[in-house]
Parts: sequence; structure tokens; C-alpha cells
Amino acid sequence: MGNYSEQSAQGKRIYGICQSDAVIRRLCRSSKSLCVRTVQFLSRLQDMEQVLEKTADFFVKGMEYVAGMAAKVELGNPQGKVIMALVNSEENKELLAHVPNRSLLDLSIIYRIMVELPDATFNSAIITNDLADKFELSEPDLYDMAKENTPKLMPRAVDFASDDFYILTNKYRTLGAAVMLYEDVLADIADEFDNNLYVLPSSIHEVFIVPDYVKGAEELREIVAEANATVVKKNEILSDKVYFYEKKSGKLSIV
Repeated sequence: MGNYSEQSAQGKRIYGICQSDAVIRRLCRSSKSLCVRTVQFLSRLQDMEQVLEKTADFFVKGMEYVAGMAAKVELGNPQGKVIMALVNSEENKELLAHVPNRSLLDLSIIYRIMVELPDATFNSAIITNDLADKFELSEPDLYDMAKENTPKLMPRAVDFASDDFYILTNKYRTLGAAVMLYEDVLADIADEFDNNLYVLPSSIHEVFIVPDYVKGAEELREIVAEANATVVKKNEILSDKVYFYEKKSGKLSIV
């Protein structure tokens, strides 16, 4: 497979471990970056050997959406096609100046028009201010459409990497961080754990969920920052923050 020289020393070590197992070799061929960043998170939380095989198949499937993204489609009436995605507000100031958006903590909700393709992938385009004006849609209009459409068009997918480590994304395994905004998703997971949750922003494509008894907030922040600095592509970084979901109030906050 060659050297994975662009990663940190820890990333190289983890990738070397991945190469030693047939299942993990298949994972790493599909997506080296996802392989490394997920194993990095998991290895800091619990024993490596217990989680490598469990996460492999998830991420092999997770990159299969790529094939259809270049297809050209006719947008037509966008009403049933508007979806939401999450981006980091500070890192996307220029983009946010030109698109309808809504603030959420240190993140922003933006909107895309999605079209499903015959090969079970999808294509999408960011809704700019000009495009919203063309369709005579306000930001509240877009939010209401996206809130209804996104869970239907991009259903949630939850992978159980271990008893106390969930990977939350959508069926396409892309732009999946927005799944944490779906109605009752975090509440349902909190009920399963019967506990408050930490939400770790792995990337714009997925978030990791752990009950708050697994690790302390400061250690989780270090894990997120390290992953963002070493294995997450810059344009896919969601945040260096860690979020806390309080089961009783249903509120999401930065810790």
C-alpha cells in the first residue's frame, strides 16, 4: 500500500496496525483518512483490538457514495429536495456571507438541494443567496423544508463500535454530522444509555457519541483537537469543541 507519510507519527503507527489485518486492509483501501481518524478516537477510549474489526465494514461502505457525485442533474422544484448540512462558522466565514444559514453554537446550518441518483448515490448543490432568491425562499422557509426533508432523504445510520461508543451519520456516510439535529436522535441515544452524552465532532460526515462517564470533557477535547490536526482533512473539520447533551433538559451545549 505504500507509506502514509502525510499523517502524524501516531497516525502512521495506527495505519501500520491496520495493514496487519486482512479486514482492516480492506477498510484502509477504501478510506485511509476515515480509517485513521476513527481508530485514533477509539484507541484513546478503549482497547484497539476490540474495535478495529467492528468499525471496518462500516467505513468500507462509508465511501461508496463517491461514484455518483459528478453526475449532472436538473434541479427543478427544490421544495422536497432541500437538506441541511453543518459547517464550522469561523472556518467558513466567506461561504456564510453568500449563503442562507442559521447559527448553532460554534457551527452553522447551511442548505443544499439534493437529488438521489439511480446508482443509490446522490448529487447536491449548496443553496446560495442568489439561488434562494431565484426560488423565492427565505432562510426560515429553507430551514422548515430541510428539517422535514433531511431525515427522509438521508436517514440516520448508527454504528455500534462498542457498548459505549456510537458512530452517528446518515445512510450515505456523507454530510452526516447533521443527523445529530434530527428530532429525538440524541434523546433516544441518551435514553438507551440512561445518561447524559458527549458528542465528538469527528468531521462534517459523522459525529461520535459517548456517555459522559467514559472520559472527562478535557480529555475528549484533546482527542478531538489531535484528530483534527493529524487525520481529518481541513475542509472536513467540523469543530475542535466537544458538545454536551443533557438528558433531562434535551439541550446541547459546548463544554
